[in-house]
Amino acid sequence: METTETFEERAFTSSIPELTNIFSNLKPASSTLTFENTQSGMWRLMRQSSDNVFKLLKLDKIDKLDKIATEGTKLFENPSFKKWVNFVYKRKSEKPEATTEAIFATLAAHYGDGANLARLLELGKLHRGDKHIADLAAALQVAQLEKWNKNEKTVEDVLEILELDKTQGNPLLDPLFVALSAYVKFKHPNDPTAASDAMLTAFRKFYKDDKAWARFLFPDTSTEPFAGLAAALQVAQLEKWNKNEKTVEDVLEILELDKTQGNPLLDPLFVTLSAYVKFKHPNDPTAATKAMLTAFRNFYTDDTAWAKILVDGTRTDSVKNIAYDLLYLQLSLWEEGEKTLFTHLGLDQIEGELFESPLFKRWAAIVDGIHLYAPNTASDVILSTLAAHFGEKAAWADILIAGKKVPDMEYFARRLEMRQIERWHFGVRYFIDDSYNAKAKASKAESNYTAKKNANRSDLNRTAKKAAIEAIAVAEEAKKAADEAVAAIKRETLEPMVSTLRLRKKLLRNCKRCLKRSRPQEDRSKVSAPGAEPDSNFDVHG
Repeated sequence: METTETFEERAFTSSIPELTNIFSNLKPASSTLTFENTQSGMWRLMRQSSDNVFKLLKLDKIDKLDKIATEGTKLFENPSFKKWVNFVYKRKSEKPEATTEAIFATLAAHYGDGANLARLLELGKLHRGDKHIADLAAALQVAQLEKWNKNEKTVEDVLEILELDKTQGNPLLDPLFVALSAYVKFKHPNDPTAASDAMLTAFRKFYKDDKAWARFLFPDTSTEPFAGLAAALQVAQLEKWNKNEKTVEDVLEILELDKTQGNPLLDPLFVTLSAYVKFKHPNDPTAATKAMLTAFRNFYTDDTAWAKILVDGTRTDSVKNIAYDLLYLQLSLWEEGEKTLFTHLGLDQIEGELFESPLFKRWAAIVDGIHLYAPNTASDVILSTLAAHFGEKAAWADILIAGKKVPDMEYFARRLEMRQIERWHFGVRYFIDDSYNAKAKASKAESNYTAKKNANRSDLNRTAKKAAIEAIAVAEEAKKAADEAVAAIKRETLEPMVSTLRLRKKLLRNCKRCLKRSRPQEDRSKVSAPGAEPDSNFDVHG
């Protein structure tokens, strides 16, 4: 199908030499005199107009309205159409651009300068039999765009002219959407952003319902060339929401994903929400997933229902990756509580054949997916979960035996059975090893304790000895200081006393000596007689 790029490459680069080439290639193959050449010459001699010859060739008999889709193709395939184009070219041979204008004027007079002619030209561009016819149709479409622009038609005007405001289905999937896109780019050749904004504004003037418009903008199928053309509109819509500070929750409500009867992840508009979340968090996938999960949980508060929505989403290829991202994040949040995905899915309440439950099969597949590169770990998780709810004895054995009888679960059940046998086998070995290791660890711990105790005691002894030595040194220093203090006291106190006593003793001797000289002889004998009693009347002081 014609794409915008193909159209622009052909249409907007049309020049006079190219138009000359188009018309020259539409000439009869032979230059010999033929009836057609004679007839064309007669028309020129009779000065017939392009419109009259168009009617003489009965090209005006092509239905104008309801059969345009089928009859339009026949117009370009009709040999008379080529004959008419050659006639117009010969009349305007000196001005090739005048040929295009004349052809366009005749077609516009017959089909009207609106949706019918635009649709006719769009069909002509798709002509497979003759490339020159397709090129002519593209040149005529450029002429139509130039006429609209010359008449100062706005994007909204052209949208109405092309009747895209009345489309029963998706206007972005209408072939004339290509023509509108071409006109918008014709108006804004160097500003893609302005072009997208202009087109978005024009459409929203007629399509005011947010949800309906979003369904048009993000269809669940991609159809060329419309997917490429709609991409610019999609970005423009996302930018407008972001500019208006719409949160993820706001857009979720705008798209009415909070009211979806079925699974909102399977709604075509979920793609729109996902695109907006990525637009808000372009470089942080974790933040994007968290924002989406938070938004949904504001509306889907029941854990069991939400778990089933996520699990169901993992089964659909188009949203599988997003569903898994949401599920893994949700599981990490549930691990903080008492419940798990197994209980949220109600698998612990199944009384019948567990392995026949679609939810159990999906749960097991999810566990396998989480531990994709560690199958034994996945089996251990499944076995541990089932054992926690059903026990590991008779009930558990019955479940495994019953599981092997389910056709599409037989291999899975046998895998679990083999893993359980391994767990039991290694469990005995691990028990013996653990006992030996525990005893060895206890012995080692005791040895370490004794060594540490002795080391501590030795450390204490060394510390005490060191403290004693330090105490003795301090005591010696104290004794020395005390001796010095005593000596100082003696020097300061006793020496003056001894000196005084000595002085008095000396004076006393001197006095005695003087007395001896001053007494009479007879008295001296008394005094000096050894053992004699001193005279009581004798005063030693005189």
